[in-house]
Amino acid sequence: MWAAVLVAALVAGGMGPVPAASAAPGPAGQSAASAAMPVPGLVPGVVAGAGTLPADRGAAWPVGDGAAPAGRHVAWIDGLGAVLRAVLDCVRTLLGMGGHAGGGGGGSGGPTPPAVPGDGEPDFSKDRDGDGLPDVVEERFGSHPSLTDTDRDGLTDAEELRAGTDPTRRDTDGNGILDPDDDPDRDGVPTRQELIDGTQAFNADTDGDGLSDGDERSLGTDPLRADTDGDGVPDGDEVRVGSDPLVADADGLLTVEVVREGVPASLLAHGPPAALAATTVEVAPAAAFGDIPGLVGTPVVVDAGEGLTSATLTLTFDAASVPAGADLAVLHFDEEEGRYDRPADQAIDVAAGIATVTTTEFSPFIVVDLNQFDAIWRDEIVVPRDADGTATQLIDAVLSIDGSGSMDWNDPDDLRFDAAASFVDALLPDDRAAVVGFDSGWKVAQSLTTDHAAVKAAISSTYTDGGTSISAAVQGPLEELDANGDPAHARIVVLLTDGDGSYDPSLTARAADSDTTIYTVGLGSSVNERLLEEIATQTGGKYFFVANADGLKDAYERIGGDLGTPDTDGDGISDEAEINGWRTQRGNVYVTDPHNPDTDGDGLTDGEEAGALISTATGYVGVSNPLVVDTDGDGLDDLTEVVEGTSPLDSDTDGDGLDDFDELEFGSDPAARNPDGDSRNDAEERDEDSDPYVYDLTGEEAAAAFTGGLVFGDWEWGAEHIGQLNLTQRESFPYLLGAITSGLAVYGDVRDVISNLFTGDVIAAVASLIGIIPAVGDAGRITAKTVQFASKSPQAAQAALAVAITLAKNPDEQVAAIRRVIATDPAVFRLPQDVAVRGSTPRDPLELDRPISRSAAQNAAKDQIIEELRAARYTEIRVDQRQVNGEKEIVGINRPDIQATALNGKRVYIELDTNTSTRGPGHARRLLANDPDADVYLLQEPYILTLIQ
Repeated sequence: MWAAVLVAALVAGGMGPVPAASAAPGPAGQSAASAAMPVPGLVPGVVAGAGTLPADRGAAWPVGDGAAPAGRHVAWIDGLGAVLRAVLDCVRTLLGMGGHAGGGGGGSGGPTPPAVPGDGEPDFSKDRDGDGLPDVVEERFGSHPSLTDTDRDGLTDAEELRAGTDPTRRDTDGNGILDPDDDPDRDGVPTRQELIDGTQAFNADTDGDGLSDGDERSLGTDPLRADTDGDGVPDGDEVRVGSDPLVADADGLLTVEVVREGVPASLLAHGPPAALAATTVEVAPAAAFGDIPGLVGTPVVVDAGEGLTSATLTLTFDAASVPAGADLAVLHFDEEEGRYDRPADQAIDVAAGIATVTTTEFSPFIVVDLNQFDAIWRDEIVVPRDADGTATQLIDAVLSIDGSGSMDWNDPDDLRFDAAASFVDALLPDDRAAVVGFDSGWKVAQSLTTDHAAVKAAISSTYTDGGTSISAAVQGPLEELDANGDPAHARIVVLLTDGDGSYDPSLTARAADSDTTIYTVGLGSSVNERLLEEIATQTGGKYFFVANADGLKDAYERIGGDLGTPDTDGDGISDEAEINGWRTQRGNVYVTDPHNPDTDGDGLTDGEEAGALISTATGYVGVSNPLVVDTDGDGLDDLTEVVEGTSPLDSDTDGDGLDDFDELEFGSDPAARNPDGDSRNDAEERDEDSDPYVYDLTGEEAAAAFTGGLVFGDWEWGAEHIGQLNLTQRESFPYLLGAITSGLAVYGDVRDVISNLFTGDVIAAVASLIGIIPAVGDAGRITAKTVQFASKSPQAAQAALAVAITLAKNPDEQVAAIRRVIATDPAVFRLPQDVAVRGSTPRDPLELDRPISRSAAQNAAKDQIIEELRAARYTEIRVDQRQVNGEKEIVGINRPDIQATALNGKRVYIELDTNTSTRGPGHARRLLANDPDADVYLLQEPYILTLIQ
């Protein structure tokens, strides 16, 4: 495509004869007039009307310079030509479409072009060598108009232009292989064959189906058609899942095995090829599933492609590590419900160390020993009374204790007294308690009081005599509560009995009407369980059966846990849960410090790390590990992860191949795989040194965009209708680069720029371009063109900014260029991610000794700079936190390494990078867009800061 765009525009460029007045003497006495004419051994060049370009690709000779810059091969174009018909003819010739099919303009039925600027109509009728390229085109590209194959390498000049090789050199890239036999895209197909097949010599996968052109030749698929058999599945997907890309699938469903190296599991999956191709089996994040009691082997995650219908998962484990008598099972974690389920169709061979499960649900799977795993779910979570965040409600609790004679043999050691006393110990200091003893009647042993010692003394004084009246056991506490209860307190009765006595059901109704909750405890085999359970459930309480007195303490503790227990450190987790251990929905169990709200000191309270309580039976959500500062070990502490919206349980939250720490250091969004929506995820953007927030064209699109900018410049109609460039291309970074160079017709460096862009090597492309840009003119002209381009749209504005940064020679110039372009309209340059948080209130500054990089040198420099800022009396210093302006408002999600406020109120942002890093300008761009009046410093080693006074 780029070759067609370039040739079309160059043919449209009215080259015309060289004005004699501009001639100047050249080297060895040659004149401009003679240099402009085809002569043996010379390739014509037009350089401001004069100059030569030797056939061996020597340097161009600018007028009056006397010596040319080494390696610069340029030729001036003063304007675009006026012959649209010839442009279309040439494009059709290059693309093998034949000659012009009638009519001017953009083809039959196409739009009518506006008047095209130019210097007249060159003669396109002459083609002395009959190779399909008019002589005027050959002169422009440097090939000989009388030779079909100027460099005699076996490719015609027209074929060389289609392939992007140099028609004047037999071995364009100098690798020792002639152009026809070379394979620049390394797809296994030499250039000569690519031309025969109609595939692209610089694109290994012409049709973009995931198979290289060489593989397609071997398989017999069509390299120009992504879906050879027309069944709706790209050839590459079919090959990856074992389907035949030459035969359309009848039902579109396949069964294939999905495996990944290093994952102790395999998946036999059934579904459409596209779903199978997208299905993966990965090791589950250790921070989330690695600390579960009874865990056997490695937890895995099945990431199912859309449309996957069913699969059989096979997990392997070390049989020798399984404890004797273990009861193994495969469990599936339902992430939506926040709980485990046990798939019915599973089998486990302990001796072989293999577990299999067939399922239609896809998310994490674990193998556990149920003997250990079930034990952690046996008891409900004991929560503090104000766990829901409301004010603590105090209680009035009456302990109704059976004093009948049968208690002597059911509880000979008086364990009921210790159990009831433990319940009193769990009360809050302002809770009140009373004791009522009963047999056939009832008696208040201690009226409601906050003197808990007196209550415990009264418990042990209850008598053991007489029969059992359940009516007395309920009536006595109700009378005490009615007489002495506090209306602001919750009314609680805890009834313990070992017998089955008479009962008046109206007492249950009375308790319910007065909002009195009754918990009942039945001791031994003689109790009326049905009655006790009815009393409890109808009043909102619970019934607990205890076979013998040894279980009484546990029953009273569970009642206390249901009511809520103290939370001494105020972290939202009860003291009892912190001491005995609390669990997450995934089964992680943590023992934390009940006297320290932040056990690990990471800035998050234990309650914040626990997250919301799903239910007392299930556990907490489990945001992070309260015993570790950096749960997932990615270099970001848990507090930072919570603030940034990343997962403290997964080092790569968005699954793009970059750890969250590396993403923030790079400047990308750790919660989004591809924030700019282009063809590269963030890991690829970093590896290719591109901006993760600026849409990147594919190599072919970028090459075409640069070429279009080079030859069409500001002529929008020509770029769209002749160059066939879409809006994204016309408002892109490569297009503007080309437009800045649009005064140059080039076959040397510019050919290299185009080739490098095509193959995706943006760095090499820019390096090639740097040698050309100075020939355009002064910096003012470049800046004016850049600012004008920026006014077209927000996308064009970002592209203009990128160009301004690219052309700057050092960090100071980069910041100055950014400031000039952004000054036109700062809001245009703000990213949606930054706008979304703009104006929100920031967290307090975090510890300044936090690392900003994996580089020790950068961290040491950060500490030194902070000392300098403090000495200069800067305030509101932040390290590696979201951008905050001088008004103490968040203005962006990006995180400058250091930010502070000067005495004059101006905000200062400082970025530290290695000498090889290019991420600094990207940060500066966003920082200034969000805070245009701030000072920005981009520092590289040795990180010397000179503050602006």
